[in-house]
Order: sequence, then C-alpha cells, then structure tokens
Amino acid sequence: MLLDEKGRLFGKINIIDLFIIFVIIGAIGGAFYKFGKANVGPIVKQDNIIIKFYAEEAPEYAAKAVKKGDIATDDSKNTYFGIVTEDPVVKGSLSFGTNSEGQFVPSSKPGMASVLITVEGKGVIGTNGAVFGGVNYGVGHSMALAVGKSKLWVRVYDIQKKE
Repeated sequence: MLLDEKGRLFGKINIIDLFIIFVIIGAIGGAFYKFGKANVGPIVKQDNIIIKFYAEEAPEYAAKAVKKGDIATDDSKNTYFGIVTEDPVVKGSLSFGTNSEGQFVPSSKPGMASVLITVEGKGVIGTNGAVFGGVNYGVGHSMALAVGKSKLWVRVYDIQKKE
C-alpha cells in the first residue's frame, strides 16, 4: 500500500514532509532561475568622447592642482571618465548674488576660481547625453569629480564624439 495508517509514504516519509521538501526544492529552483542567469546586454561599440566639466566656484588651490594627464572619475558612483587632455582653464570664480538695488549680478570670491576641465574617454553617445560605466551623463549633470589630487563640485559642460 502507498500510505500506511500513520500517513507515511511507503512507510518511510510523512506526506506533509514530502510536500515541504517539494516546496523548498521549487523555491531553490525558482531563485536559481531568477538570479542565476547572466545579465548580458547587447554589446555596444564605445566611442571616443570628449566631455568637459565646469566648476564655477572651486577653491583656487584645488582647481590649480588639476593637470593634463590626470584621471577623472565620478566620485560618488566611481565611474571612470578618462584622462584630462588639456591644461585646465582656471579663471576667477563666478557666482551670482543681489546688489543693494536688488538686481541679480555676477561677482567673484577671493581664493575661489572657476575651472574648465577637458577629458577624453570611452563611452556611448545616446539621445540623452553619454553613457560611461553604465551611468548616463547629460549636459548640466552635477557631481563631485575626482580628478588627479582634487575633488571638485562640477557640472557637465559639453559632450562631443571625437571625430
């Protein structure tokens, strides 16, 4: 007989225990199916991209520490952009405030500088900017840029495919 008087299958295992074993095996199989697959997207040819970053107000010593040949990365996402290809353009800082008449006017702060940093790297140009390391960056994107020995709060100023 298949089941005995105690509800055991072939006299060895309880039918409820067998059901629990099947549920556990099913859960393991489902988890393996869901998480065990490799998530390989389409292979996309990367372009040589020139991306420019602009900091309107950064400590002058940090702006002047950026040099041609430095590595540039997004400090919060650890995204690699590439190498600084030109000497950064460092000028007086540019900030805006109101004057005594309530007008919005440009001004500068002592010890602060604006800096334009040009970086060349590999990425994919898209309709909304460029993708570096799986992260989309568009013009106006704000971030902490780690470049050389400096960390600067910058905005993406320009993105171009290198011809």
